Parts: sequence; structure tokens; C-alpha cells
Amino acid sequence: MAPSPMRVGLLVCFPPSGGRRKLRRRDVSVNLASHDWWTVGFLQNAWARLFLPLEVEIAVSGDGESYSTLDTLSHGIPWDDDTALRRYFEIESSGESARYVRVWARNIGRPPGGHAREGEPAWVYVDEIIAR
Repeated sequence: MAPSPMRVGLLVCFPPSGGRRKLRRRDVSVNLASHDWWTVGFLQNAWARLFLPLEVEIAVSGDGESYSTLDTLSHGIPWDDDTALRRYFEIESSGESARYVRVWARNIGRPPGGHAREGEPAWVYVDEIIAR
């Protein structure tokens, strides 16, 4: 019998880069017991300057010290999609069960040209991490 999924409800806000134009790297590490399937949810609401990350890297560890990257994922959702949405990034660790997960998300930095709030800081919101 497969274990039921474990949900960690988060609302982690990766703040903008404090006026600098470079893209920011942010990560979150969570101790979730032993699992081998991971899903991370992000929110997008372009009007409010909440954008999906450009890419998401998911890494796992058995000891919380040494992490191995499972994959780096991206999406095809345009930044100017006016629909408020949640996008899940999902990965299975191909038999390698891990206790800790680290999620790395790359922020867009600032809304691109043509956005109503162009030049203002952009945000990345992590909604939840699901482990199975």
C-alpha cells in the first residue's frame, strides 16, 4: 500500500533583489521524513508582480548536509498571462528515498518591459511542498 502524501503548507516569499537588476537565487530546505516523490507549488499573479520562477531545482538528502540534484525544471507559461494560477513542479527520485528536500527557485527579478509595473521588484511565492 502506497503511503499517503504528506503536505507541507507554506507561503514562502522570495523577496526581490533590493534594487539590483541581477536575478536572485533563493532556496528552502525542509525535513519531511523519508519520501521519493516530490511536488512543489508556486503561485503566479502577474498584475501583483508574483511570477513563476524561471527555473526550479529540486535536490534531496538523507542527512540534511549533502544534497544531490534530482532535476532542474522550467515551464512554458508566459509572464504576461493575466490569469492568477498555481503551477506544480513534480519529480520522482527514481528509487532514492530521501528525508530532506531543497527547492531552489530563480526569480525573474523585475517585470519585463510592457508590464504595467515594469521596473518594480518581482516576487516568487512557494505555496506548498507535497511529499509521497
